[in-house]
Amino acid sequence: MLFYVQKTLGSDEGGFIRLFSIHVEKFPIPSAPAPEKQALEGLVDRILKAKKADPAADISNQELEINDRVYRLYGLAKEDIKIVEEAGQ
Repeated sequence: MLFYVQKTLGSDEGGFIRLFSIHVEKFPIPSAPAPEKQALEGLVDRILKAKKADPAADISNQELEINDRVYRLYGLAKEDIKIVEEAGQ
């Protein structure tokens, strides 16, 4: 979402982003089939449980899997994924 917001809304002086409901309503959020929703919810639950048990827990594998699933939902090509990931660094 950060990538989308930066590309469509930009930011104020100092790099601050101001979001209003009118902006959030326009986010392009794809529909996911029920099994995909369940898989994503399971990953998020695992992350939350791991962090609750140990705030320093390594959740990088779960985060990568979530990213991969979201990229597929949006139908992103490898070139698109590279752009998004480079923008997030």
